[in-house]
Amino acid sequence: MKPSDFEEVTDGGYRAVLTDASAHAWPEIFIEDLGWTPVEVTPAGEGYDAFEPQMDEETLLDIQEQQQWNLSDLVEDAQPQEEQSQEESGGNVSVEPAADYHEASPGWIALFLLLFAGTLYYIYREMQRAADRSMDVRQAFGRLLDALHCAGLLQEYDGTEGDFAVKLADIFPEESPDNIKKLLLLSEQTAFGRYEAGEKETVFAREMYRRTSEYLYEHLNGIRKIWFKYIKFFC
Repeated sequence: MKPSDFEEVTDGGYRAVLTDASAHAWPEIFIEDLGWTPVEVTPAGEGYDAFEPQMDEETLLDIQEQQQWNLSDLVEDAQPQEEQSQEESGGNVSVEPAADYHEASPGWIALFLLLFAGTLYYIYREMQRAADRSMDVRQAFGRLLDALHCAGLLQEYDGTEGDFAVKLADIFPEESPDNIKKLLLLSEQTAFGRYEAGEKETVFAREMYRRTSEYLYEHLNGIRKIWFKYIKFFC
């Protein structure tokens, strides 16, 4: 680098930025009576002086001739020195094996994702079943309406219509009309906390929902049947 490349910093020192464009490395050789000596064999360029002008290529060749160096002998000598260092260390060189790394195959990834999805589905299903077992009358009636709508039936009804009991009896002829009317009455009475249903009445509402959902499932087909049973109602 040129002296002009340096700039003074606040602590009184000097600093220069060295980039790859101007970076340079050189070898050093050990010469008897001279010690380790830098050798610059790369020609200078763009006005820069060589690092060690007195040891340019021509000077190095002169020293090689005076010392009667044979470069091929120097290369061959390197092997015995390496073997000697191994003997001094005990004769055995321990080489650590590379880490046994196997990239995960698509099959294993797919299996892991399948197991993970199955676990999530199982948790979701058991949580829904537990919620169904603890429903009150209004919740049971709401689930019954959801089952009807999911099956594509009475989608314009919300259970408050005057002919809802008749329509439900037409869809579910196996259920007693009296039981349907009783469920509607309980649902109306327990709305907004005006009436607190007893244990038997709550169990009755849950059973009405269960029987209705099972009946609807038996009369569905295709994708809607699978969705009804395995995603929505687990009947």
